[in-house]
Amino acid sequence: MTARELIERAYLRARIVARGEPMTGAEANDGLKLLNEMISAWETDGIHLGIGDLTLAQTIPLAKLHRRGMIMLLALDMLDEIGRDPTASLAAKADRAKRQLMVEYAVVPKVTLDTALTDFEGNRQQYDINRG
Repeated sequence: MTARELIERAYLRARIVARGEPMTGAEANDGLKLLNEMISAWETDGIHLGIGDLTLAQTIPLAKLHRRGMIMLLALDMLDEIGRDPTASLAAKADRAKRQLMVEYAVVPKVTLDTALTDFEGNRQQYDINRG
């Protein structure tokens, strides 16, 4: 699926563009800007898709099972951009899609612990609470 196809489907899902009505060039560019901003913002949420800025013709390298969710999330952003409230169904589907993306693509930072917490083979001594 190309970025253009995803954007068209998001406009349809948000009911901003009617079925059978072509998306204008301005709508395509606005949708692309929102899509790139959305993907970039996910980085701060720990969702690392490994996608840079997309072009309209570029294929989105995303697992097929996540495409529908990405459409829902973009539709939600489109509605927010024009000041319209989403349907409860769209909001719920977008929320579920974001959680699924987090499960699939979140990168958990490596934790480094102090050696005092990890060195159990060293000089271990029993501590006697009565003697201190």
